[in-house]
Amino acid sequence: KSTRTVAPKSTRTVAPKSTRTVARTTTTKYDPEAARPARDISTSATQRFANGSEKCNFFPNGRNNTTPSLIIHIGPRKTGTTSIQNFFTCHEDFLRRHNYYYLGKTNVLDTKKCEHTSKDFVRDVLQMKKEESGADLLYMIEYHLGMGHNVIISDEGIAENKDAFDEWVLKKIDLSIDYNPHIVATYRRYHEWIISWYRFTYGPKWYDKTFRQWNHKAKELTRPPTFKSFLESYQDKSHPIIEEMNLFRNRVGVCTDILNLHHLGEKGDSLTQFLSLLLNNDQSLVSHVTRSIKRANKSRNNAFDIDSERLALMLHDQGKVRDVLLRREVVTMIKMHFAILYGDKEKKGQYAAPLDCLRPQEESDFLTKTELTETGLFRSVGDKFLNWGGRADDLIDGFRSYVRKNSFCDVDLEKMMQHHGKYWEPLLVCLEKGKLLGKQKVIALGRYC
Repeated sequence: KSTRTVAPKSTRTVAPKSTRTVARTTTTKYDPEAARPARDISTSATQRFANGSEKCNFFPNGRNNTTPSLIIHIGPRKTGTTSIQNFFTCHEDFLRRHNYYYLGKTNVLDTKKCEHTSKDFVRDVLQMKKEESGADLLYMIEYHLGMGHNVIISDEGIAENKDAFDEWVLKKIDLSIDYNPHIVATYRRYHEWIISWYRFTYGPKWYDKTFRQWNHKAKELTRPPTFKSFLESYQDKSHPIIEEMNLFRNRVGVCTDILNLHHLGEKGDSLTQFLSLLLNNDQSLVSHVTRSIKRANKSRNNAFDIDSERLALMLHDQGKVRDVLLRREVVTMIKMHFAILYGDKEKKGQYAAPLDCLRPQEESDFLTKTELTETGLFRSVGDKFLNWGGRADDLIDGFRSYVRKNSFCDVDLEKMMQHHGKYWEPLLVCLEKGKLLGKQKVIALGRYC
């Protein structure tokens, strides 16, 4: 060790800070309003297309079309939007090979295992209402359109927060850029959409903090209604796609298409149809791509999700559940016991759950609203339906299948506890003691505490 020589610190040369070159110091933050003259918004590109003075061609890669497209996917929610967003987020390289750049919403939990993911440029604009984020998104849109790239933006909140998106993004796009604006919406029949929306609104979600607590100040707001009550509350509301199409009709009216989830054939889901549009309807390429895609929402038995939450709250109100237990733990165990006793609402388990279903007149009114929604939408924007393959009898068959599956039924909790209370005793005893095993131990040991 004594023979080793180390250069003294005084002889080491380090470039002085003044001579160091860092790329970031030479860049300046983009200011969307800098050196930009005031202009009449009525002459913007989106307004020109809305007035019909120019005709748009959706297929950006068409033989005779060199104008880049700004494709805005507005949802609505529960129509396959998550699958679309996850594909765009995780397949950035694939999109770039076909001259597309995705600037829309990313779902972090669904896409965390992807090698390369796109940056989310819209969340802060729509959820946090940050105007500076709108400037960043505007810069990226103008940059890609100026380079001749096609831009895709997807977020269900665009229609819900249209004012912020309009003021900070759409109305400020540089008029000197020639581009083709296009709105894409997804249609799901009313009876399918509303039951999915009900389960999403009141079902268990990992991020719902109030779901984990009993004595929360907003507890009453998270108390789920029965589906029948939920349906009654929507009597005076229209299908969300109608509302969203009306919002954007004056913006890009002639450049609006609807992805139809009910097309009879192999294009019957929103992601496949979206890819068909982007790839000039090249079905061989679309099939090759979609075969390897893992869908966002895995099928699972969610028949008793909300009934389990309703029962947990009822038992807690009756003093049969100790507050020491987390609300999510209680609901999870109740749902497991529902599955043991009753299977699901269609396939019976050991016993048949007492159900409260729609009365014949309520069922008829529900079907009528579904039919009127579809015929009204088709009459107003029928030429905008892509790959339309729906029929009146197809709609009725689909509605009847939901009825046969008891999808529109609620469990009559009071009747269930009155007639089947003894079958719930193994769980109720543990709830009253305030002791529950974890889910895996329950499965392994066959007991709750």
